[in-house]
Amino acid sequence: GLKNVESYDDLKVAAILNEIGGKDHTGMREVGVPAVFGMNFQAISVAQKTAGGGYLDGSGRPSPPLDDALVHTDQSIGKIMARLQERHLLVSTLVIITAKHADSPIDPAKLKHADLELIPRTLNAVHEGLLAGVEQDGSVALLWLSDQNRTAEVVTALRKIQEQAGIQEIYSGESLKLLFNDPKSDPRVPDIIIQPTPGQIYVDAGGTFIAEHGGNANSDRNVPLLVAHPQFNHLEIKFPVQTSQIAPSILKALGLNPDKLEAVRIEKTPELPGLDLDLPRRANLPPTKKQ
Repeated sequence: GLKNVESYDDLKVAAILNEIGGKDHTGMREVGVPAVFGMNFQAISVAQKTAGGGYLDGSGRPSPPLDDALVHTDQSIGKIMARLQERHLLVSTLVIITAKHADSPIDPAKLKHADLELIPRTLNAVHEGLLAGVEQDGSVALLWLSDQNRTAEVVTALRKIQEQAGIQEIYSGESLKLLFNDPKSDPRVPDIIIQPTPGQIYVDAGGTFIAEHGGNANSDRNVPLLVAHPQFNHLEIKFPVQTSQIAPSILKALGLNPDKLEAVRIEKTPELPGLDLDLPRRANLPPTKKQ
C-alpha cells in the first residue's frame, strides 16, 4: 500500500540525511559530504496511479491518498533542507526538484483501458507473423515488424481501426526519425510508435491502474521544475525548458564543462536559463576518507 511506499522513500531520505552529515548512506562511516547527491520519491507516482487515488476531477484536485503522498513528500524535502541548514551547507548547495515523468489521465472521467488484443490482431490480419515484437504499456504502444518494408501497409491498417483502437497519432518512417534513430539501422527503435487518445492507457486485463506514463501526451510530459538557492529571488520562468537541461546545469554549477557530456555535445543541450551561480567551495567539510 501507499504507506509502504512512503516508508521506502523514508529509507532513501535517511540515506541523504546521513550523507549531508558527512557519513556514508548507512550513517556508519565518516566519508565526507559528496559533491552531488539525490534521490527519487515514489509515493506521489504510486498514489496517482493506483485505484482509489489519483485526482478527483480534471482541475487536478488530489484524492485523499494523493494528498497524503504530497504532504509526506513535502515534509521529506523539508527534512533535507533543514539538515542542509543545520550543517551550514545551503549556501553551497543547488537544490533541484523535478520529475522524470507525470501520469495521465488527470481527469478520471477520461480513463479508458485499451483492448490489448486489437492491435496484434490487426497486424496478423495484414500478414501472420509480421509482428515481431510489441510493447503496449502505460500510455504508449511500440511495434517491431519482421518485415520493415511493410511498415506503410501496417500503418494503413492501423488507420482503419484508429477510432476503435483509440489511436491519436502514429509515428513511423520520417515522422519517427524526427524523434529517434532510424529503426532500419538501430534495432532498438520500434518501427511504429502509437500514441493513444488522451485518457487511454495500456494495462493488463484486470489491471486496476487509473493512470500511467511513457507516451507523448502533454499530461505525461509536463512536470514541475523547481530550482532553489539562497542567492535566488522568487522568480517564475515561463520559458519552455526540458529536463535534459538539468544535467549540464549541474556540471556548470560545479564549475565543470557541460560539453564533457557526450549527449550534451550531440544534442547541443543548453543549461537551464537564469542559473548564473558561483557556488562556494565546501572548505569546512571533513575530507573524504578512502573506502
